[in-house]
Amino acid sequence: MRTGVEVEREAGFPSEGRARSLDEFAQHLRSVETEQRLFEVAARRVTTLLALEGAAILLYDPLADRMRLVARAGRLRPVDDDTARAFVRFERPDLPRDRVMALLRRRGKTVGLVVADRSSGGAWSEADRQFLLQLSGRISDELPRLREKQLTEAQLRIATQLLEDRRPNDIFYHILDALHHLTRYDHSGALLIFDNLKQTAQLRAEKITWEKGKSRLVGLQMPIDPEVVRELREGTPGAARRGPGGSWRADTPALARLANGLAFHTEPLETAVLWMPLIYRDRLLGLLKLSSRRAGAFDAEDSAAVARLSEPASAAIQALLERVDEQERLGALLSVGNRLAANQDSGQILQEIAYQLTRTMGYQACCFRQLDSAGNLRTRSCAGLPPRPAAEPPLRPNPETLLARVAHSGEPARIFNLSNAADYEFPDFAESGLVRSLLAIPIELEGQVVGVLDCYTQTPHTFAEDEVRVISIFATQVALAVRNARTIEKLQALNTELLEVGREIQTSLLPPDNEFDLGPFHLRARSEPAQEVGGDLYNVFPINARKWAVVLGDVSGKGIQGAMYMTVATTLLEARAEHGATPAALLADANRRLYPKIHRARMFVSLLYGALDTQDRTLTFSNAGQSPLIYCPRGGEPQFLRVPGLPLGALEDAKYQQGILRLQPGDALLLYSDGFIEARNAEGEPLGYDGLLQLVADTPPQNDPEWLDHLFNAALSHISGDRDDLTALVIHALE
Repeated sequence: MRTGVEVEREAGFPSEGRARSLDEFAQHLRSVETEQRLFEVAARRVTTLLALEGAAILLYDPLADRMRLVARAGRLRPVDDDTARAFVRFERPDLPRDRVMALLRRRGKTVGLVVADRSSGGAWSEADRQFLLQLSGRISDELPRLREKQLTEAQLRIATQLLEDRRPNDIFYHILDALHHLTRYDHSGALLIFDNLKQTAQLRAEKITWEKGKSRLVGLQMPIDPEVVRELREGTPGAARRGPGGSWRADTPALARLANGLAFHTEPLETAVLWMPLIYRDRLLGLLKLSSRRAGAFDAEDSAAVARLSEPASAAIQALLERVDEQERLGALLSVGNRLAANQDSGQILQEIAYQLTRTMGYQACCFRQLDSAGNLRTRSCAGLPPRPAAEPPLRPNPETLLARVAHSGEPARIFNLSNAADYEFPDFAESGLVRSLLAIPIELEGQVVGVLDCYTQTPHTFAEDEVRVISIFATQVALAVRNARTIEKLQALNTELLEVGREIQTSLLPPDNEFDLGPFHLRARSEPAQEVGGDLYNVFPINARKWAVVLGDVSGKGIQGAMYMTVATTLLEARAEHGATPAALLADANRRLYPKIHRARMFVSLLYGALDTQDRTLTFSNAGQSPLIYCPRGGEPQFLRVPGLPLGALEDAKYQQGILRLQPGDALLLYSDGFIEARNAEGEPLGYDGLLQLVADTPPQNDPEWLDHLFNAALSHISGDRDDLTALVIHALE
């Protein structure tokens, strides 16, 4: 008997006839587009060219330490797995005289073998053995090309999804699927997003090879120390493996700490970790992480694959961050409109309009112009532009000029470059370079145009449809606020009976008790409406035997109409929750059902919905424009938990994200309305997010059943003058 290794080393030059056959074989393989097709074609051609009984191609899986049959031709006799594995490990196994094996390599790495059988008992000639080695060499030559093609196709598919504006989370999982195919990690793959302010990384997507569906750890926050951040900013792949005693071995102690933090799972144990920092324009966005149950799982080829897919992964994260930023800006703008609508001073409203728009949306300038009885456009407030001469007349009704035409037609105008707009009424602004792009929105009340809101950017800007829609809602809220402020005294006498009905509706929406004992949790709530009928609401109700829903919301606009819309929203959530839908799905469903009714009234509902699991002590939550949760870990500093999302009724096809938090004994969680944030002192300074966080830090809520009263007392003592509704709910995790 001969050994496979001896045969593998005896490569020679083929005869002239076989040289032509070899060239034709190689040419045929070059036309193949996939690895599987390559192996199938190669097995058949090898069998034909050598007149074999049968041939097969087997690939070696180093993670599982086994051979996998991928193609066969003819009548191949059974292949012993131990013998095949010994051959790829160069252990010189004995082979029968009628069988020859030849290795397949890709960039010097053994990836499999060709098994070739003569008819039973038939011996192999030296020339045939050499020819088989030449054929297997041509197969190996094609493997790097097809590997490169796989990587390129994966990049193109991800790039296409980015161009099609797919949801970033869908792209994240597509990247993890592609890496699973290219590297065959046998434990899990994950994508984390880095928060530069908090120096933490959040798990945004994880694919676990033995489970279906999304990992329950998604949303997990992982602290990263500055030394590790500096190493990651280098932008190079890294790897680590678990050593004796469970400690991690990496190139530096900092990277060993990173590996320890990335090993989320203990059953089964992660033994090898490979990661790639995700960099976009020199900014650390996050990292890709692969893990294996075997210490020697990853090699340079795996690192190269992760590095190749890091570019589209970085682009997807950047798209997600831009989308989150846009949603936060639009949500903040709607919240501003809600606050203005509650203001009864029309002069103060008009002073804040332009300032809030420029501040929230990042515009250079904004102006509010009102139509008078003669149809003239008069400027009522403006920010970011020099004042016009006092003697300058108002804009006359004229369909031939830009802003007047918006008021005349009721159609918005978007101008990318004002320098080319000959019909713009203030050409000196455009010529000076102060403004470049314009969005002019007609302000309508009850189907009639009452003014124009014109917004400017200093750099070229394309105003998207969603942006136009939200600005339109804001403008209408402003007009409503101005009108309401001027007529409120006339309406007060008529509203007495309606307010009584509204009080009854709101009272019916609130739970009969404000304290709830739910196994390992104790909940307490309190609400202090600013008016006879407030717009805030909270609720706690059972979903099933182990889960309870926790809801806190606010509706834009007070009174009976606001109470009615809040009734509809909470009824939808309670009716659908028992069917097992996730918080994100519940909010998306409620938004779809509310939108046709609520958008006509130019209102919206901001709401936070959470599912509190009393068995595994977790809160899974989604946010529709409500203030971020405040998490108070036992013995730690309070922090905001931000999961962005638009209010219900803002956009018809709004999508919602969700987070998950595991509450340890002694932890506490605060849900609150924006009345706390907007509470102003005698100097007109709002308490703000930082101020509220400081209040919580000064009097930690752990193990204090009266803590909520302390919070309200502190907030109320800060307030001077008018205020918004104050509502809060605290969740205590018991020992």
